[in-house]
Amino acid sequence: MPCAGAMKGQARRRSATTNPNSGYANFNEPAAGYGLGTTSLPNPEYYYGGTSTHGYRLNIYGLNINRSFFAGLGSGVLFSEGDLMIPFYLDLRYFWNSKTISPYIMGEGGFLFNPRDVDKKTLLMIIGGGGIQFNISDKFILNAGPGPGIQMGIDGRRSFLSGRLGLGFKLSSPHGGSGLNQIFSFRK
Repeated sequence: MPCAGAMKGQARRRSATTNPNSGYANFNEPAAGYGLGTTSLPNPEYYYGGTSTHGYRLNIYGLNINRSFFAGLGSGVLFSEGDLMIPFYLDLRYFWNSKTISPYIMGEGGFLFNPRDVDKKTLLMIIGGGGIQFNISDKFILNAGPGPGIQMGIDGRRSFLSGRLGLGFKLSSPHGGSGLNQIFSFRK
């Protein structure tokens, strides 16, 4: 019972994050890529589809520098010259500021699975690049950006120039913590 008494005395548990721009974020992006080399391998000419990435956005204010970092996991559906490919990847993004227009750099790494032949047509994918993020409101983001990418499998490598245009969603609390911290905090 000593724990119950200690918890009863607290009006509200403070959030672990005191930054109002940190919290859950989601990016939904149509994606397309144009093949740059190795046209003798299967599916090297182009791909298109859509992806959805879910993760956490953390703003870093240690030295009074307004910059932020996003890390998330994503999946989606891509079509590569008629073949269905399902990506699973880690998405890392670094934003220079949280103003109306924010440039960023990004990197993705993961796997592309072909449900017809998982053993021979599964590919390792790596995409780098950058872009511009437009903060529409405190909750919604529009972003666009190009970047080079590589897909590697047992039959060789393919290189692409990829592009994305997407809509994002941020969940943050007006009280300074992430929205999820506020949902799960103790209340009197």
